Amino acid sequence: MMITKTKKNNLHSASLTIILTICFIASFIPNLYAADKNSYFAIEGAGIASCEKYRKARTNKTTDFYLFAGWLDGFVTATNSSTKNTYDFTPWQSIETLTSMVNSYCKKKPKDSFYKAVSLLIATLHKDRLLEQSNIISVKYNGKGAILYQVILEKIQQLLLSKGYYKGKIDGKFGNGTAKALVSFQKDNNITATGLPDQNTMYVIFKNN
Repeated sequence: MMITKTKKNNLHSASLTIILTICFIASFIPNLYAADKNSYFAIEGAGIASCEKYRKARTNKTTDFYLFAGWLDGFVTATNSSTKNTYDFTPWQSIETLTSMVNSYCKKKPKDSFYKAVSLLIATLHKDRLLEQSNIISVKYNGKGAILYQVILEKIQQLLLSKGYYKGKIDGKFGNGTAKALVSFQKDNNITATGLPDQNTMYVIFKNN
């Protein structure tokens, strides 16, 4: 989930974010901003690099990897701002999860550009995007915590209910009933039983729904 776009480790400066965001908005609205008369537009920065280069940077955790991650983050922000009926294309996915998803594609298509891998990923997220702003809530269990949109917790409760793990109300409130349902689901799916809606758990919960 990408609630805040501020990154540690100096992923990119504020000025770079602004520049990249303009480029990304242009790439998603070619008829208004970016495309020439032949519907071509320039791809800037990390987007022109190959998937192969991205995978090497990710494996070695070089400075380039954080530039790739920042580029992806900016791409999502621009897509959110330029897509109608959209608040967040990544309502629960962290940047770590997104970079992992891109890596899976790049493993199969090493010669493709990073831009292509990212744009295709965002396209697959379209149907599950968050349409309207939702409250952000903090949940805790056994001394650990997580932050997510309340509407996402409601969806988790609904899916856990449909699978027979949850017996409570679909209210977006995190209590023992929701935590215990998550623990049971996690154990049945070989996920570390945190009792929290963490990234691994949400990936499995939402994967086929």
